[in-house]
Amino acid sequence: MECVVCHKSRYKTSEDDSDDEENLTANDHNKVPSKVLRYFPLIPRLQRLYMSSKADASMRWHEEGRTKDGLQRHPEDSPAWQTFDHKYREFAKESHNVRLGLASDGFNPFGNMRPSALGNNIDVYLKPLVDELKLLWDHGVETYDSSTNSNFQMRAGMVWTISDFPAYANLSGWSTKESDVLNELNGIDEYKFGKLVKDSPVLPYNWKKISIFFKLPYWKDNLIRHNLDVMHIEKNVCDSVIGTLMNLDEKTKDHINGRYDLEEMGIRNELHTEVVENNKVDFPPECFSMNKKEKDRFCWMLKAVKVPDGYSANISRCVQLDPPKIGGLKSYDNYILMQQLLPIYIRNSLPKHVRSVVIKLCRYYRRLCCKVLDPTELVQMENDIGKILCYMERIFSTIVL
Repeated sequence: MECVVCHKSRYKTSEDDSDDEENLTANDHNKVPSKVLRYFPLIPRLQRLYMSSKADASMRWHEEGRTKDGLQRHPEDSPAWQTFDHKYREFAKESHNVRLGLASDGFNPFGNMRPSALGNNIDVYLKPLVDELKLLWDHGVETYDSSTNSNFQMRAGMVWTISDFPAYANLSGWSTKESDVLNELNGIDEYKFGKLVKDSPVLPYNWKKISIFFKLPYWKDNLIRHNLDVMHIEKNVCDSVIGTLMNLDEKTKDHINGRYDLEEMGIRNELHTEVVENNKVDFPPECFSMNKKEKDRFCWMLKAVKVPDGYSANISRCVQLDPPKIGGLKSYDNYILMQQLLPIYIRNSLPKHVRSVVIKLCRYYRRLCCKVLDPTELVQMENDIGKILCYMERIFSTIVL
C-alpha cells in the first residue's frame, strides 16, 4: 500500500521485500509501518469522568456550584462561553454537556518534532479528534451518571484552542476574525496535506489553509476561536527581561544591530559603537544593564530564597553565582519569578526609571493572572499595557526582537 499523496510505501521496506503489490497487500499485517499515530480516544475519557462521584460533581460545578456575581472566576464567565451558550440554547440547558478547550502546546505525535515543525500537516493528526467532536455534537453518546445512577446522552463542543504563537498560526491558518475567514476562503473545497504536495491551491491574503476545525458545525460561530497561552508568553517575556537586564549571552535582546540602527537614525550618540584594538567592536552599556555588583546581589538573593513547600520548584538550582547566571527555569518558575520575586529584588538595583517600568510590567501580569477578574478593570488594563510598552520602548531603545 502507498500514500495517496506522495506515493511512497506506508511500510518500512528492505532489499528482501518483494515489489509485487499483491504480496505487499497480503502481508501488510506482518510489516512495520513507517509512521504510527497513537491516539487516545476522547469519548471514553469523558465518560469515565461521570463514573466518579467526585469528578461528576466537578463536571457540573460550572452550572450548579459556581458563584455568579459578574466577576470572572471561571471560563463560563467569559463572553466567548456566554455567546456560545446563547447561540446554542438547547445544548446549554443540559448541565452534563461538556465545553472543551484544546491545549496544543507541546503537541508531539512522533516524539521528535515541535508543533511548529508540523505546519499545515497538523490537521492530519487532528482528524481523529475532529471526527469524535462531530459525533459528540451531532448525536452525543450514552453515558452513565454515578450521582443519579442513570444514563444520559452526553454531548460536547469545543469552544476554543489554547496554544503558543507557532501552534496558533498552524491551528488557525492565519487569523481569527469572525466574519472574514470563510468569506476570504470561499470556493476552496479541499486542501491537500503532505510534505511533497505541490498542487495545493494558492490562497488569498496570505492564508495557508482552511483550518480543520471549520468542519465542526459550530466553529464558525465561536466568538474567540484561538487563545494564547499566558504562562508560555510570560515565560518568554521573563527570560527576555532577565537575560537583557543581566546581559546574558544568547538571551539578551540588546544586540549590536540595535546600536547600528541608532547610528543610522543619528540618535543616542552615547550608545554608538566604537572600534577598539584588534578591530573589535565595543559598545557602551545601556542604562538597563546590571553591573557586576548588582548581578552578584541579584543571584545571591535568588540562591538563598525559601518558599513554602509546593509553592514552586527549587529556583536556587537554576542560579549560578560565579559567574552570575540564571537558566533552566520552568514555566511556573518564571511565573513566580516574574510576579513575586523580581519586583522585590530589583527595588535597590538599576536606575529608578528602569526598575519602575519593569515593576509595572510584573504587576500587570500579576493582575492578569488573578483568580478573580473584574471585567470593568480589563479595559483599564488594556490601556495600561499600551503605556507600559511605550515606556519600555523609550528605555530599551536598542533592543532588536
